[in-house]
Amino acid sequence: MIKKIALKSFRRFSNLTLDTNYNLIILCGKNAVGKTSILEGIYVCSTGGSHKTKEIKDLIKHNEDYAKIHLEDTSRTIDVVISQKGRKMMINNNPILKLSDFIGNLQAIMFSPQDINLINGDKGLRRSFFDLELSLRSKEYLILIQEFKKILKKRNDILKSSSIDDVLLNVITKEMNIRQEKIMDFRNNFIDCLNEKLKMLRYSLGYDELVSIKYKPSLSGNDLNQVYIDNLNQDKLTKITNYGVHRDNYIFFLNGKEAYRYASQGQQRSIALLLKIALCNLTLKMTGLKPILLLDDVFSELDDVRCKALVAFLSDEGQTFITTTTLANIPTYLQDKAYIINLKE
Repeated sequence: MIKKIALKSFRRFSNLTLDTNYNLIILCGKNAVGKTSILEGIYVCSTGGSHKTKEIKDLIKHNEDYAKIHLEDTSRTIDVVISQKGRKMMINNNPILKLSDFIGNLQAIMFSPQDINLINGDKGLRRSFFDLELSLRSKEYLILIQEFKKILKKRNDILKSSSIDDVLLNVITKEMNIRQEKIMDFRNNFIDCLNEKLKMLRYSLGYDELVSIKYKPSLSGNDLNQVYIDNLNQDKLTKITNYGVHRDNYIFFLNGKEAYRYASQGQQRSIALLLKIALCNLTLKMTGLKPILLLDDVFSELDDVRCKALVAFLSDEGQTFITTTTLANIPTYLQDKAYIINLKE
């Protein structure tokens, strides 16, 4: 449980300190007062990055040199200092030099209105999302995907060279495939577990439709080395690696139909929310820890049935942060249990 949050020169905040030693916190205020920024700060302390921007320096308040996030939970302190040069991370005041040693110490799951893009957006967005979610729960996977990206870059550099060393290219490709086989196994198992959770949560969260996910590798065949031999001329011609786990896709289905084609915008938003709830359950199963649940403006578009189901779910979960523009969107029963923070300009 997060007991305290302090933000300095972060987004719109010059200095903000909040006591958050409660199971349920509701952040209420008009648009653009910084509700989402508080959730973003927590998310940065979990993943090392923002859910809204790839440029970490964008989080620094205008005309300031650096930003700082400080969190205190029941077992540690976490600090992230962001400058124009990058970020510095600390746990219990000890510098953490590698991202692989930092992420996952604080388990947090964010739902935001932009998550609908996971359903209907570019496949690269879905791939990055699932890579992160897997990395948060498995250090082995994180190391594998980091190693793969480094080897992939070496292979592409060879393909772009004026004189290709075929022997070196073959060695690099085999090293890459050792990791790719393990990455695909991780992805397949993760999606299988997620689909089980989605099926279990279907009725308990008020969903009549069955949500499922299909992992679609770009590679097929038992011998990956032979696949690359068969496609070597194409890779040489285009000077890039055309097949591999960096081209994989994930597709969401609603009652067996592709959600990005047939689901309404409201249904797609519900799919994204159900996915995040399933990830909460899966985190508990894989790590033994209840994650911090960050819900950005989730109640404004839920119908009564799903709203009541979500309230019932939250009552049994760990710490949850909810943002809203008005308490009228939040069920009275939930307000009675919550610590409410009203944010103003």
